[in-house]
Amino acid sequence: MTMTIASLAKKGYKGCSVRRLLNEPELRKQINEDPAVRGNVHSKGIVMDKIAVSGKVLLIGPTGEAKTLFARTILKHLTNAINERKYHIAGCPFNEDAGYLIHIAENYAKDPAASAEVLKNLCPFCKQNIAESIKKVTNQDINLDRSNDILALETEQVIKALNAVKADKTVVNVAQIDPRNDPEGLYMLLAGVENLEQLFGGKTSTTFSPMAHKVGVLSQGFVVVNEIQRLPLNFLEALMGFLEDPSGIKYSIQGRPVFVDGAMIFTSNAPLSVFGEEAQPIINRIPEVLWPARTKLERIKIVEDMFKEHLTLCLNDMTANPALVSLLE
Repeated sequence: MTMTIASLAKKGYKGCSVRRLLNEPELRKQINEDPAVRGNVHSKGIVMDKIAVSGKVLLIGPTGEAKTLFARTILKHLTNAINERKYHIAGCPFNEDAGYLIHIAENYAKDPAASAEVLKNLCPFCKQNIAESIKKVTNQDINLDRSNDILALETEQVIKALNAVKADKTVVNVAQIDPRNDPEGLYMLLAGVENLEQLFGGKTSTTFSPMAHKVGVLSQGFVVVNEIQRLPLNFLEALMGFLEDPSGIKYSIQGRPVFVDGAMIFTSNAPLSVFGEEAQPIINRIPEVLWPARTKLERIKIVEDMFKEHLTLCLNDMTANPALVSLLE
């Protein structure tokens, strides 16, 4: 349902981010206690901390220790929470939080210069929407990249225009790239960025299609990349733009940086030394976490649960659907 910034503010919405979610004790507890991946509680906590800081992490550990399963588990909890709580600026392919505009509208009168700087750092699509809203109120064409254009307007008019900007309910999905069975997966996702480039190069008012070349999935930033050591150097170089900033996930639309509030998790069963000297500058940009083998007791519990699930499936003559298994148990 489309809302406006003003109506969201009345509801008390302040924003929703991966960093904020991963600092909530309740969500961290849900992730730690998820029966899909038992054990390694200490490592789970470190993974959540790394993602909260930089939006990306590399899990290194032995084969068969549920690295990929944990990556999908943590992203499942994150995306469920975001789909439940978050609203973004309407038409934004990067799901820029509507909370930005709520805070700017509330504080613009106190500090217009700082507010104009925040507006200047939004994605090109958001800036176009905001500029159109300002034009409806003031009948003036302005460029949000020039702070003086905004500061020359009356404060009340800017606040009125910001409150009139539309917001959409956020819905995100998780993409998974596995070079073992989907070697072209990354290129398909990168084609989405090229689609964005073409869209921005044409008319920025063109309606954004999240279905075009999976661009919606990539620009949301929730991605699992399996066995990163198997990726050729040119694949890693293609990922470079997303990883180059140490504090977040960074995309570039025609040279303009856009930061995405997401989580990219990479896995590897090999030490960093196998990547070679050419790949080291790229790999070193991803914070790494050692994912150790689980204990004997944890393994016994896993086997018991697998046996119970097998019985449930056999007794009900049905395909293995995790949600149905959970319901019947």
